[in-house]
Amino acid sequence: MINHNILDYLWAGTYGGFIQYIEARGRMDAAPPGAEIEARAYYESDNDDVRYQGYEYMIDTYGSVASVQIRGSLVAQSSFLSHMFGMTGYDEIQNAVAAAAQEPGIENILLDIDSPGGSVNGVAETGSVIRAIDENVMPVSAFTSGQMASAAYWLGSSAREIHATDMASIGSIGVIAVHQEMSEAMKKEGIKPTVFTAGKYKGVGNPYEPLSDSDKSYIQSKVDGAYGFFVNAVAENRGLTSDYVKENAATGEDFFARDAIGVGLIDRLNSFQDVVKLLDSSHNPPQQGI
Repeated sequence: MINHNILDYLWAGTYGGFIQYIEARGRMDAAPPGAEIEARAYYESDNDDVRYQGYEYMIDTYGSVASVQIRGSLVAQSSFLSHMFGMTGYDEIQNAVAAAAQEPGIENILLDIDSPGGSVNGVAETGSVIRAIDENVMPVSAFTSGQMASAAYWLGSSAREIHATDMASIGSIGVIAVHQEMSEAMKKEGIKPTVFTAGKYKGVGNPYEPLSDSDKSYIQSKVDGAYGFFVNAVAENRGLTSDYVKENAATGEDFFARDAIGVGLIDRLNSFQDVVKLLDSSHNPPQQGI
């Protein structure tokens, strides 16, 4: 996949997840004309339920609890092709959580997360939506039995509590960007592109020229800036200081859930069923006054 703008690929996720995302995007870009229309027809033919404003494919209901599934690499905007490649859009997450909060009989929302993280673009806004619903509409909690990494952890930390099973993987807090420079390969093919730009940094990240020291400093500044936002968001969401998060949690390290409790990244070890029972009002009837 040719990366024309490095800033579009600031990645808050695992490196393995980034490689999978790049490969999937390459296959999506190579899809024949009409593939998106065919993918849409496929999904719509298998989905005639209009509950949760059309986002029922992401939501399961357990009594008064609506569980919103967040799976795979996270991208700014969803499409039917992105569904086929196992991605979830931040737009979908925002809409699904908002729809669940409006459904009659729902009193708690549980984010059921298994994701290696994803694009920086869109994650802060989605975290803000989750926090706003938790603070103003109804409680939002988070759970993982698999992976809650990087941008996915940013979303989980926006909930009031995070639950996980013992062997779940939590953290990977950090930001990466990868520049693919193709000038030597193109030279061997007899191709010699010329890039014209106006503005000092307009062409930074194009794949046709090697990066200058100035270009590298510029890109690193954007990675560092996104990392700073990430650290501050986790600190605010978890009631920690930014210095503590940076030194103890935001090292890019993955923690097993039990260790993540010690670092302050999650709250409890629980199975999915136990979290649902904890949240479902039918299992927690109001206590009678004395």
